[in-house]
Amino acid sequence: MNPITELRDAVKNIVGKEAFEAVGKMSDKQWRQFEDLQGLKSTELSLDQALNKYLEAIKTDYLKWEGVGPLTEVSQRMYQEFCDGLHIVETQLYYRVMTKTSCHSFIVKADGPKFKRGDILKSAGYNTPAKNQARGNLFTGYRTRWTGAEYLR
Repeated sequence: MNPITELRDAVKNIVGKEAFEAVGKMSDKQWRQFEDLQGLKSTELSLDQALNKYLEAIKTDYLKWEGVGPLTEVSQRMYQEFCDGLHIVETQLYYRVMTKTSCHSFIVKADGPKFKRGDILKSAGYNTPAKNQARGNLFTGYRTRWTGAEYLR
């Protein structure tokens, strides 16, 4: 059975025979478009997934900074210490991304008048983000360094 036929059968079971008759005459192209839209919905990142992806980007940038060759024993230990110290602290308005001893950046938790959910803000201090402009968004794209949120250009 091909995937389009399987999708049609699944829709028929979910929506019932009457509703299926209304969409049952869709062309293969229309079903493929529907299938693509369903795939897009299932691949949208949750905030937790986006935060984890952001942490991985920070770790990856740290490795780039270490160099392209094989890591020495000291480099491996430093990388492990950096990764162990990287964590997120939830505050009332933001997620604070922390390294072992400093604040890396802030992530906006919910839409507000100036910033959208997932906006990345540079740290102005340990407890305060720089509120002049977002440095990117977890859902629409960003550039980050292991040292902190990317500066404005």
